[in-house]
Amino acid sequence: MAAAEEPDAAEPVGGSSGSGRAPRTVAGVLFDVDDTLVDLGTAMRATVVELAAQLPAALDLEARRRAAELFAQDARRRYHAYLAGELSFVEQRVARMRDACAALGVPLPDRGAPAEALAELWGEPYEQAMRRRWGPFDDVHPSLDALEAAGFAVGAVTNNVAAYQTEKLRTAGLERIADVVGIDAVGVVKPDPAIFHEGARRLGLAPEQCAYIGDDPAADGIGARDAGMLPVLVDRAGRHAEIEGVTKVKSLRAALDFVHRAEGRVE
Repeated sequence: MAAAEEPDAAEPVGGSSGSGRAPRTVAGVLFDVDDTLVDLGTAMRATVVELAAQLPAALDLEARRRAAELFAQDARRRYHAYLAGELSFVEQRVARMRDACAALGVPLPDRGAPAEALAELWGEPYEQAMRRRWGPFDDVHPSLDALEAAGFAVGAVTNNVAAYQTEKLRTAGLERIADVVGIDAVGVVKPDPAIFHEGARRLGLAPEQCAYIGDDPAADGIGARDAGMLPVLVDRAGRHAEIEGVTKVKSLRAALDFVHRAEGRVE
């Protein structure tokens, strides 16, 4: 949705001037990667629907779609367990699929050859199926074009390892984002301020000179706010509540319109 169609969407919660202008100087923009630049959710759901047809549990198409939605929602926070070092990258995928099928009343085998086959399916076959589907949201390239034309420095701070996310951006046609800070950069994950500060350092800027745009209220919105950046939450589906000190918008274009209006932007 274009920013002009959502006049209230770019107002910062917790106090703004009457003009809606951001009380910051902004010279650089850092992005989250997954579900902000790259439409990971759509790729993930389609991949789960495809691969779930090979599971030992009998799942028709509608059940596979429901399983894909549960997998993407990750109610038991298996990805966070991966970030905490409690599960491997593949193990968190398998755990999410087990959770989804259990919720549908069709538990998956947890031992023997069937369990090994499940782990194998959610390894390389899942990875390759996902990579075929990695792509940007429709508003990403025009937004990056506008940022570059205006002279903003651009980078990414992501809750995954940098090499993997750099390859994801390249595959999605977003290789122009060259500065990618991952969880392996400073040994912490978002919302820890240190990972945001490393992103600012890579751009040669202070944190308060950076806007951060992401889709996760806690990791991105609160994390960037507490790191001293200008936080903008892209809530494309309108699912999240407002957060004190975090600007919530419905599209990436609206996020960048807000950043462009930042007072005293460094040239």
